[in-house]
Amino acid sequence: LNWGQQAHVPTKWHSSILYYTRYRNCGDGLIQYDMAMYNFDIDYPKNIYTYFNTPWTGIRTTVFPDVLYSDPTTKNLTEVVRPLVTWGALGQQMRNLEDTGGFTTFAQNAVDSDGTEYVYPFCVLEDTTGWAHTNCPPRQGVIEFEFDIWSNTDIKLTDFHRKKFSLPMNSVYRLPWCNALGKVNVGHHLEGWGRPNRNVTITNMNNDVSLQSGYIIHFCWIGGYTYVQLYDTTIAFLKENFKIGDKLNVTYTPAPSQQWDDQTALTFVHGTNPEYHSSQHIYRAKSRVRVGTTNHGRDGTVFTTNFMGSLKPGEIYFNRKYMITDKLSQMESRASALVNATEEDVFEAGDQRLGETIFLWKDNATMSF
Repeated sequence: LNWGQQAHVPTKWHSSILYYTRYRNCGDGLIQYDMAMYNFDIDYPKNIYTYFNTPWTGIRTTVFPDVLYSDPTTKNLTEVVRPLVTWGALGQQMRNLEDTGGFTTFAQNAVDSDGTEYVYPFCVLEDTTGWAHTNCPPRQGVIEFEFDIWSNTDIKLTDFHRKKFSLPMNSVYRLPWCNALGKVNVGHHLEGWGRPNRNVTITNMNNDVSLQSGYIIHFCWIGGYTYVQLYDTTIAFLKENFKIGDKLNVTYTPAPSQQWDDQTALTFVHGTNPEYHSSQHIYRAKSRVRVGTTNHGRDGTVFTTNFMGSLKPGEIYFNRKYMITDKLSQMESRASALVNATEEDVFEAGDQRLGETIFLWKDNATMSF
């Protein structure tokens, strides 16, 4: 039992939320996770909570760098979230639970069985001059984001970013490299592409000179500078080989994947939110899943599911989910079997709800219950 507080903002905070959490070890790598929240603020009927992380958790990115979504039709783990960028990014890192097969899996190395590279993932819309977007669909009005050089003198090492992201000495550069589309912004929520290994290649398309990077901290920050960790280079080399107007190609090359029988994984079984269609009065939007990385120093991938409803004073929110650890090859079958056992609901405190079935077993010896 916990009393929820404001985590970090210095302010007087009136909290009326109690969190109840129960973990049940079901054996064979299976944990049942039950969570309830009680809004006890009955003296303030307008104090209604409308956004929930259920739960807020995460894993080490270096241990499980790949995130796989289950397919809503086949229940197979057919989609790898790539590139996995920072928490809060746009695109496929946030989706409704009903658009999944009911579970999300973190794996050691499931991307690209042959190690095929893929290119810089951003694009912009013709009718906007604002933010670039990730994973834009191939439709009319979408332009591939062009990466080029607008200066080759304003190049600096940045010790601030090196320390912030715990990177080696003299390895992080502020580069006047952006794009040819009116300096379209790529915000801080798209930082961290490619980390934590030496798997990003930046190539000058005019002379084929390439740079190796393990971490692009900011793409085109505030429409002007790119902050990037580079290996085996100097400011003099960059000025000599990367000139104004040169076009750059950025690719990410994941390591060849392991066999699914040879790698472990962690799965969150969150369900598909059928309650939205049967209990719409408690929802303002469909429940969803969100993932995203933290910075280099923290080495974490955040995972949460969001209940997009309301919790009024005197009400209780409840959900049941599951966590599985096993070989990646076992996840589809094990997780699919638990999807229908998940649930979430909102009800009045004191309501007598239907309990769960308990199976009692006895052997041939005398036994009483």
